[in-house]
Order: sequence, then C-alpha cells, then structure tokens
Amino acid sequence: MDMVKRMRILATPKFLFLNKFINSYSEDKIKLLDVGCGNKSPSITVSLFPKVEYFGLDKQEYNLTNEDKKILENKYFLVDLDNLSELDSALPNNYFDFIIMAHVIEHTRKGTEIRNTF
Repeated sequence: MDMVKRMRILATPKFLFLNKFINSYSEDKIKLLDVGCGNKSPSITVSLFPKVEYFGLDKQEYNLTNEDKKILENKYFLVDLDNLSELDSALPNNYFDFIIMAHVIEHTRKGTEIRNTF
C-alpha cells in the first residue's frame, strides 16, 4: 500500500480512534471486533495494525478477499445485526479490547426506518 493511500485510510475516524487506543494499550495483542467487517476491512486493518487479533461480524459475507478470509478463519460471525443475542452465547463477557463499527446502522431494520424518514 502506497504512503498516500495509507495516510488517507489512517485519517478515517475508525482508524484514528483505533490508532489512539493501540498507542495507549500495553498488551501484546488487542482483540478487535469489527462489526460490519466487509469490504476488505480485515486485510487493511491487520496490515496497518499488526498488533491486532482481528474478529469480524457481519450479516453476510461482503467483498472479502482470500486474504480477508484467512485472517477471519474461526474468527468470523455471521449474525443478524438486528438480533445480536446470538453473539452473547458465542463469546464470554468483556472478551474484546476494542470494537469498531462503520457504515452499519443504515443496514439494520431500525436504521433503514430512520434513514427513510429524512
């Protein structure tokens, strides 16, 4: 990834907050859950932040490369984003160190209802 593209990606709110957290976190690995992890997010995130142990959650497999699928092996949850109770039984409380979510709410039933009122 060239430097300009890398800087542009790091300037997004999602990665600005993650970068700030990682710089203040003392553990060797950070368990990260990316809600709405499609569109090559696993490979981009891990390439920028090698300290991250990446987990993904989405309602469908969306634009994931083979590299993304390798990163997500046994760490990917296909879950109805309108009913996250399924995830409660899959993971213990306080499992993740950091959770990110970008461009997800508009894909839920309530988010669609809200968007359609404007």
